[in-house]
Amino acid sequence: MVVAFSLLISLQFSYVIRTKNIIHKQYSDAVQRCLYRTVKSIEEAEVLTYIDESFKNDTPEARKAKEAIKRASSEDIQHIIEQHIDSIVTNNNNLLSSTQHNTSISAATQKYNEKQYKRFIQAKSLMEIVTARLLNDSHNRDITTRIDPYYLRDQLSYNLEQNGITSEFSFAVADKNNKNIYRFNEKTFDITSKDCFKQQLFPSDKHANNLYYLYIFFPNKNKEFIPDIKILYPPFFVTLLLLITCIVTIWYIFRQQRLNQIKNDFINNMTHELKTPVASISLASQMLNDPAVTKSPKMLEHISNIIKDETKRLTFQVDKVLQMSVFERENIKIELQENNINEIIQTIAENYSLKIHSKGGNLYTDLQAHNAFVNIDEMHFGNIIYNLLDNAVKYSREDTPIIITISTWNDNKDNLFIAIEDNGIGIKKEYQKHIFDKFYRVPTGNRHDIKGFGLGLSYVKKIVQLHKGQIKVESEPNIGTKFVIELKTIEI
Repeated sequence: MVVAFSLLISLQFSYVIRTKNIIHKQYSDAVQRCLYRTVKSIEEAEVLTYIDESFKNDTPEARKAKEAIKRASSEDIQHIIEQHIDSIVTNNNNLLSSTQHNTSISAATQKYNEKQYKRFIQAKSLMEIVTARLLNDSHNRDITTRIDPYYLRDQLSYNLEQNGITSEFSFAVADKNNKNIYRFNEKTFDITSKDCFKQQLFPSDKHANNLYYLYIFFPNKNKEFIPDIKILYPPFFVTLLLLITCIVTIWYIFRQQRLNQIKNDFINNMTHELKTPVASISLASQMLNDPAVTKSPKMLEHISNIIKDETKRLTFQVDKVLQMSVFERENIKIELQENNINEIIQTIAENYSLKIHSKGGNLYTDLQAHNAFVNIDEMHFGNIIYNLLDNAVKYSREDTPIIITISTWNDNKDNLFIAIEDNGIGIKKEYQKHIFDKFYRVPTGNRHDIKGFGLGLSYVKKIVQLHKGQIKVESEPNIGTKFVIELKTIEI
């Protein structure tokens, strides 16, 4: 599963990168085409300006030359000029040849041919002037006089729209050293940025020391790619959905594995816990068959007490399992009544202190809550305290006297807090998040004398939640454990 998803994600990633590169390449090519066409339009406009300046006389030759240049593409302008000159020269030679061989032509025709020849000489002179100025004089003019910014913007906008690019843009003109920069709009940009596009202005200009470039920048360029990249969203979301499904499946597999391990531990613990009293009762029953035992009232009483205690212990264990079965179905019913927590805890502490004293320990109370009135079920709440105290005794350190402290206090919102703190073996950090899980028991190393099913803390959390409270644990190994319960108080 991991290999399959790794390959799928790799393919998706490569497709995204490839598609993105293709879109960027197409976009860049389209912009470069627009810049090239714009530059050619600017060059054509300059040629026509020179033609208008040169052909001031409205002669047929001038009009013919101008119309030919206007109709021609920018690449053919120089060729048309040269071709037009060659055509005039050829016609003139034919005219002169015809004049020489036809001696019978009248004087009027000869004068007409002379006028035509003069016009040819005039047109040829004008064309030579235009050509010379185009080739030699244009670079001497300032770049700002050679370019009309409004015409340049209009040409850029038109060519961009023809290629489907409608983004806002900024443009500038700079020399080859990027020193003399002419900006024609308010928005500035860095012309050395890799996001800028550039194209040489007047590419026919042969003076390499006076080169200028047109730069264009699109501040919202990435928005142009969004519609094209949207096509990649469906497969991406499908892959993401499959990945989430895979993760959830793996999580459930591990969760089921952990629950299965907890179940096995519970069965082992339950077997051990139930087998011990059953074995004791069986042994006691066998002893009752001994005539010597029946003749001793003291021994008979002792065996009877063993059977009674072990039967009580067995009943308690079975009731505990049945109780958790009821909790699993969430059919617990609690009867809430107003009670003073300080008084309940004080009573429990007095009763439980005898057990702790018998083990050489001490139980202290620090009941500082000024508002200890809470709606609780007294029986279940008492079970909570007893369970936590039992755990404190059960997980105490053998070489250290047991010290347990029960304290209460209020916060600034008048919530009630109950803390039960001990100096036992503690709980490692990695186990703390599982201690409230049903059937879970914290590993205790080589200690095998700790009895239980792992149901006590699960029961505690369940009852606290039914009282709309919260419980948390703070613990350090070989230092101790502290359980804190938070409950809502009643206004008094």
